[in-house]
Amino acid sequence: MVKRRPAFCLGPFLTLAVLTFFLHACGSGASGPDSGNVVDSGSDVAMDAGHDLPQADLPPSDSIDASAADVPADAPVDGETPDSGDIIAGPDDSSDPIDSSVVDLNEDDSDVADPACPVFDDPVVLSNMEGTVLTELSGLAASRIHEGVLWAHNDSGDSARIFAVVPDPSQSSGPPLITPFAFDSEGQTWGCFDWEDIAVGPFGPEGASHIFVADSGGNGCKDRTSYRLFIVAEPPVLAEGTISEVTVVTYVYPDGPHDCEAVFVDPVDGSVYFVVKEERIKTSGVYRLSAQDLAEAGTDPVTATLVATIPGQLVTGADMSEDGRMLVIRNYGGQKILDTLCGGLLFERGDGESVADMLGGTFCLLPDFSGEPWIEIQGEAIAISSDGAGLLTAPEYILGGFVPQLLRFWPFSHSDRSRPGPFSSR
Repeated sequence: MVKRRPAFCLGPFLTLAVLTFFLHACGSGASGPDSGNVVDSGSDVAMDAGHDLPQADLPPSDSIDASAADVPADAPVDGETPDSGDIIAGPDDSSDPIDSSVVDLNEDDSDVADPACPVFDDPVVLSNMEGTVLTELSGLAASRIHEGVLWAHNDSGDSARIFAVVPDPSQSSGPPLITPFAFDSEGQTWGCFDWEDIAVGPFGPEGASHIFVADSGGNGCKDRTSYRLFIVAEPPVLAEGTISEVTVVTYVYPDGPHDCEAVFVDPVDGSVYFVVKEERIKTSGVYRLSAQDLAEAGTDPVTATLVATIPGQLVTGADMSEDGRMLVIRNYGGQKILDTLCGGLLFERGDGESVADMLGGTFCLLPDFSGEPWIEIQGEAIAISSDGAGLLTAPEYILGGFVPQLLRFWPFSHSDRSRPGPFSSR
């Protein structure tokens, strides 16, 4: 299978030994000023020995601009015929291969750079998050109804709340404007929180824009086997307040517990995807809850379905663009994929492709967020700007301000992505 291998992982890089030290040492729960008593248990980099079992691709209904007649469920990507390394036989029928969307990690002559991969300009600093309530910043997502607004949340230890974040264009070195919204559903019994990522997408019969927060980690939740997804409508007014209408979906994985810090929503059909965080193995499973699963969820947990396995480990965040054409999946940075240090993967979705098709196809590499001169240590948050013109990233606060906690915009410089981003002039 041909895979894209661009050459835009930027600058000199931190050694993996230094990065690993900070990943384990800097998640120890130290809080900065005005942290809101947010405490990280130090198990951000949890080992997950669960095995990812192959599953069939999604049906063609989960696709862009295609009917069932247009795209067979197991159609090869870009007209390419998969080789034996791209197909895994089912456990009970070796003669009946399953299209599992497993990416071939063996690099060969076909692994060449693809000129279609986006090129990033140097990042622009939007705000300094140090000293704000977002000490344990873990997730970012662009609002679909408020221009230039990002939704964010803290990691484990905070109360059930999200924040509207608006960078101040007059001073990139200053803090952004932050407005909190508390979840306070009557009669709630939510208990332990380990909120790891946030996404925005359609939900409900009208497909209105909603915010999805994944309570999907294991920090402070001993022997956790089930997880929760909190869903609320995007607040129409950006004024501090309480959100009382909260939908909570409890879910499990088919192959046992997983730590997960990355979630995204497909705007085409409202499905939610979870990318698990692996440490021992060098691939990560992607699991799906369909819109129907969400709508029919009751008191019993619903089971997510494994739809793909992608290269890379220690995944800390993900986001899908508003039009469903682009997906980014990040790690801490300093990770080697296809012999290149990078910060994760970028997928682009073609006409007629399901999310599983896209994940089983070609990919690009993200810049190395941990490399000089950015040094984004303990970086978990990533978002695609609302106009698709670039990416936004931010790390957690590091004790003592060893590195600044900066919110950055990474603009695309590729000609077909030349539209100005919401923050590109700042």
